[in-house]
Amino acid sequence: MLLALGHLVYCTAIDGELADLLRTMDAEATVLGKKKLFPKEKLVVEVGSELLGKGLKRK
Repeated sequence: MLLALGHLVYCTAIDGELADLLRTMDAEATVLGKKKLFPKEKLVVEVGSELLGKGLKRK
């Protein structure tokens, strides 16, 4: 599920509706909040920080 979300975010347009929705819902904090439940899962940090955090930032 997390891999699918990461792929969806990677392929989305930065100025599109999906990116706006993910920003509004604060998807970054939601995904990064799962680090406590899954401390060994590196994909949580990758998707949360890199894709949802840095990747959805507007320039």
